Parts: sequence; structure tokens; C-alpha cells
Amino acid sequence: MELRNKRVLITGASRGIGADAARRFAEAGATVALAARSAGPIEALADELGGRAYPVDLADAAQVAGFIGRVEADGALDVLVNNAGVEDIGLLTDTDEAAIDQLLALNVATPFKLAGQVLPGMIERGAGHIVQISSLAALSPIPAMVVYTASKAALTHGTGSLELELRGTGVNLTTVHLGIIETDMGENVNSAEVLTEYFARLNKMGSPGPIDPDEVARSIVDAVAKDRRYVILPKTAAVFAGLNNAPRRITGALLKGMKFR
Repeated sequence: MELRNKRVLITGASRGIGADAARRFAEAGATVALAARSAGPIEALADELGGRAYPVDLADAAQVAGFIGRVEADGALDVLVNNAGVEDIGLLTDTDEAAIDQLLALNVATPFKLAGQVLPGMIERGAGHIVQISSLAALSPIPAMVVYTASKAALTHGTGSLELELRGTGVNLTTVHLGIIETDMGENVNSAEVLTEYFARLNKMGSPGPIDPDEVARSIVDAVAKDRRYVILPKTAAVFAGLNNAPRRITGALLKGMKFR
């Protein structure tokens, strides 16, 4: 997709990957729409980049309902980047049930709700791109992050099914699988006492360090520009991710030529 003059909505755009992605899309000539719960940071970033800010709590189903219509009142969207998400660290027996509900709402329900809202317009225009920010946690179990890993696995697998639905529509999908990122969320995970032994073992095995969020942002923009289905960082995890994606690729091949709309 040629990004110049395209309109891109990025959720979770107040900091980290979201803010860096906004800058990189704007650098590529796109107009950015920024969504996050914190109004101040996205309004400042929107002013900097010549975009628009849309404060919203994406864990609140009432605010998610019709949100894309609110954004598209200012112009149709060509790209949706579902970046907003939250982690929860701790043993399942110590996890608050309300926190489970909030995590699943933000990490799973909201990305698919927003995709469902934006897709009719994209399909009608015969073009569009949706980026789902998942995690390497979708591909491998992590102790003390039961609900988070479940949410990212759901996002990854559901996106694979959505890809089949969108065949022949001109709308493309990219799933992004990420390791630990140099953000507050990444630091929370990396420094959690309950995961000390887990990460010590990974480090002994040569696990790479945290990833620069700007590297992620550049990879996302490149994937949209080149219609790539997957981004995997660190790249050393590509083989692992490829094994996990094999069943989805095989199913896609078996259904070659079939259209579902």
C-alpha cells in the first residue's frame, strides 16, 4: 500500500510503540488518527504530526461501540493498527477476576470489534489494512501470565481466521509477534519477581535483550507498505513462530481459491 495521503488509526498511541508508529506513518506521508485513554499525550502528538486525537477508554465496551464511526466522521480510514493492550503478571490464583475481564476486553474483544467496525468501508472501497499487535507469548506459554498469553493466542488465531474471510476483498492483515519491548510494560514483565528464574533461564540460552519500540514501529510501517502478513521481533524467533503458524498456513493452502463473501 502506498501510504502517502492515507489515513491511519493507531490505538494505544500515547507512548511506546503506538507513539513511535504514529511518527513513522506520518513520516511516510500518512495522516494519523490517535486513540488512547490519556487525552493530553495524544493531543500533543497529534499537534506535532498534523493529525487528530480521539481520547477513548478502549476497555469500556460502551466507548468502543461506534468508535470507528466517530473517527471516520473526519475521514475514511485506510489502516487500523490495533496496538492498545495491557499485561497482568501473577499466578492465576492471585489474579482478580475484574482484571481478567478488563484484560480480555482490551486485548481480544476490542481489536475484533474495531476491525468489525472498520471493515465494511474498507471492503466497499476494495482496499485497506489492519495490523494486530500480538506477542511471542501467543506462541509459547509463560508462567504467571496465564490470561495475557491466552489473550494474545486468541488474537493471533482469530486474525488467521479473519484472513480467510477477507480473501479477494483487497483488505490485508498483518500480525505482529513481539518479545520484550523497551517500554514500561516490557520493564514490568522483565522485572517481575515471579518471573526471575524464567528469564534467567532464557538469558542463559542466549535470549536477546529488549527491543527498541522504534524498530517495531519501522517494521510495522514497512509491513503495511509491502502487504506483509507477519512481523516477528526479535528475528531470532522466526523459526519458532513459523512452526506455530504452520497449521494456519496449511489450512490456508487447503482452502486456496475459496472465498467467503
